[in-house]
Amino acid sequence: MTDSNIASESVILGRLEAGLVKSLELLDQIHVLKRLFAKDATLWDRCHFSESELQECLAWTDAFQRAKSALSSSQLVNFDCSKVVLIGMGGSSLAAQVYDSVCSANRPLQVFSSTSPGALVSFLEMDNSAIDDNQFIVSSKSGSTIETIGIAKTLYEEQLAHRLSQNQLSVITDKDQSILRDWAEAKRFRIFESDSHVPGRYSALSILGLVPAAILGCDITRVFEACEKRVAELVSDGSELNRAISVLAAALSVLSDDAGGEIILEVPCQLIPLARWIEQLVAESLGKNGHGVLPVIRITPQSGRQINVVAKPAIQQHTSIYSANINDETDLAETFLSWQAATVAAGWLMGINPFDQPDVEESKVLVKSALRSGSEFYSGITPKSPNLEFEIYPSGDSVETFVNAMIEIEDFSYLSIVAFVEPTNETERALYLLSDALSALVKRTVIYNFGPQYLHSTGQFHKGGPKTGIYLILTAEHPVDLQVSGQTYSFGDLSNIQAAIDANQLEKTQQRVYRAKLFGDAKVCVELLTREIQASIDNQSKP
Repeated sequence: MTDSNIASESVILGRLEAGLVKSLELLDQIHVLKRLFAKDATLWDRCHFSESELQECLAWTDAFQRAKSALSSSQLVNFDCSKVVLIGMGGSSLAAQVYDSVCSANRPLQVFSSTSPGALVSFLEMDNSAIDDNQFIVSSKSGSTIETIGIAKTLYEEQLAHRLSQNQLSVITDKDQSILRDWAEAKRFRIFESDSHVPGRYSALSILGLVPAAILGCDITRVFEACEKRVAELVSDGSELNRAISVLAAALSVLSDDAGGEIILEVPCQLIPLARWIEQLVAESLGKNGHGVLPVIRITPQSGRQINVVAKPAIQQHTSIYSANINDETDLAETFLSWQAATVAAGWLMGINPFDQPDVEESKVLVKSALRSGSEFYSGITPKSPNLEFEIYPSGDSVETFVNAMIEIEDFSYLSIVAFVEPTNETERALYLLSDALSALVKRTVIYNFGPQYLHSTGQFHKGGPKTGIYLILTAEHPVDLQVSGQTYSFGDLSNIQAAIDANQLEKTQQRVYRAKLFGDAKVCVELLTREIQASIDNQSKP
């Protein structure tokens, strides 16, 4: 490192440290956490929110109390099933996966949050006995999520219509009429009304998160008890929890003001769902107006259930800005509350709305327009830079060209792999190893996620945050495909259109996008890329 680089880094660290001190003082002086949970609307005067936006800023704080009241009179007992199948995107599914990974539930969870047709076809081909005693949950706050509705209707019409009793399928959505609600009412399915003013990523302690948790077998009574206790501690000035969350909020806001700010989420394999939940909460809430902090998931070999969060660059002595052991429902309640409070407080410090996602909403509108227009619209979606397109074959063709292109990338802070492929455990492991190899090659942070789930989680940060990223969009062939029920397009069409539009939207925001189409088995192609990248690294290290 040169002397000029050292000086530059010192300036950055000094600015971050000064910002942390100032932010902590402001949180204490204004009593931000206490006023959040007191639902003090005047706290948000500085942001000039509309009435609807203001309701969102307040409703999440006591969502657990409304859920407690609503679920005490609901039929959440006697769910006699061997497995729970949840259809939902983003905040409608991530919290349920966290509950499933931590609570001592005795019912496994399967989530459908991908438009890749392979998983759906495999499910439809399962033996009847493996499906007949499942509980199905369809979850969408808006009731208009295109992926959720398409998957739910297709699975029902293709496989479940003549085999499920009405009490085997539940729908969670807002009270307003919508496509999903109309469908549920027509089929006479059980409907749980979600909290209208609580956005999906803040809904882990609301109906949207707690109904799946209860059906899975989690003890939600412990969640309610823990929430009441922890809120009292969190709003108490000077308490240990109040101080810890203030430090986390201050760190998030300061890192969001720095173009290279990251938080490293260090978790064992079992807590990957929690890391994904935090990733969405932070990225979608704070990634806008050119600011935001990048969440990076790092899997640790440790046993147990500890999460440790590290700030990068380091901030004073608070290199580790959060640490907790997550063993049961009580720990989860505190964790959900803590991160929601810290993220909202960080948004307040930044002077932004931590509840909207304007850039992601634009992509959703474009996808729907493309599907209405059909092939004519789709054929007009062309790459801005054709020389950044690659075709990867299991034979190894064009892999060397791809690796060389990665080596030549300059002037960026991180690289994001977005894979529009079937999200199996094996494919995820292959992507994790690819991200590690690419990180070693380009000497930068590399993250990965599956599309289209990524559009409902980190997509807002990538489109609305600092323009410091490089994007690698992976798409795959669809050896088997499935028509979306009641539509003129298939799931393969939907996945392809989402990938193409997302790449174009990133390019329109002046981001650099590389596209690689994987032919044959996607996992095999990803593994091939990893081997070739590692071979290139080994060659570079030879004397």
